[in-house]
Amino acid sequence: MSRLAYADNGVAQGALNNIGFSEVQFLPPNSRGTECFVASHPHKRLTVLAFRGTESDKFADLISDGEAFQSDYDGGSRVHNGFAKSYGVVKDAITGFLAGNEHPLIITGHSLGPALATLAAFDNIPAELITFGSPLVGNARFKELFNGKNIATVKRFVDCCDVVTRVPPEKFDRQNFFKLFSELGNFAGLHFALRLILEPPAEAAAIALGLAFHNIQDSFTHVVPAQYIDHDGSSAPEFSEAQKAQDQTFARTHYFHPPEASLEKLKMLFQSLHAPGNPREAVRGFFKALFDIPGNAPVLLRDLADHAPLNYVTAFSGRTGAVE
Repeated sequence: MSRLAYADNGVAQGALNNIGFSEVQFLPPNSRGTECFVASHPHKRLTVLAFRGTESDKFADLISDGEAFQSDYDGGSRVHNGFAKSYGVVKDAITGFLAGNEHPLIITGHSLGPALATLAAFDNIPAELITFGSPLVGNARFKELFNGKNIATVKRFVDCCDVVTRVPPEKFDRQNFFKLFSELGNFAGLHFALRLILEPPAEAAAIALGLAFHNIQDSFTHVVPAQYIDHDGSSAPEFSEAQKAQDQTFARTHYFHPPEASLEKLKMLFQSLHAPGNPREAVRGFFKALFDIPGNAPVLLRDLADHAPLNYVTAFSGRTGAVE
């Protein structure tokens, strides 16, 4: 369902009808680019709300992802500003879609989709919330209120190195930015001289200082622990944090070498963080450009490849080849 949310309405409609979902409603286009569908299966007595994730050629998606600063939300909580705006423009429509629904509800999505799905589950308590590659949505207070909803099943799947599941950083400080930038620069066989050009300590310090100057001290946390998928696509629910880190290091080390052009792009992205001006715009521009990958270009990092919808699908259907 999360994968189908990316398809054209006609394709999704046909696929859903083929498996017995005879009642399907699609959200009409809107200014924030948010797309989703509600599908009901009368015989299985099941309703699914599925949100589409980020598409790099859709500017509204990238803006939603890049507005990573928090705004006030219900009950004194704070959430990602871009996600709140994107959900806000469809909130009433979703309420209308679900009005009169008598079936158990599953809410799902991939990438940007899980962020919107999490906010939708906050308002429309489902039987299950199942997400794939979810970014961080809100602060500790939001997590507390969300878990107070007593949703029966909440599963948050993370595919190995998937970078989207680690953004925004838990805290907007030097330590967390340094960790993120260091992981993104962790290439197998990357030449030492290039490592010196990509200076995670410098980037982290510059952004952290700029945000501190503007008194931006946002913090994020996931609403539930991850259901981890290891480097070869196997579910690994018993992995400790140390085992996950070891598995991720193995995955990055054995990822194919990026071409020189991709490395040059990454270098320019890191250097853009040093540009004078508003640090909000620097962070926003960094993440927008990082995920703006043309369809025919090689995937720059294992951390980006692991976010691909296909690699979540193959974690359940069976993975027969290397992640690329």
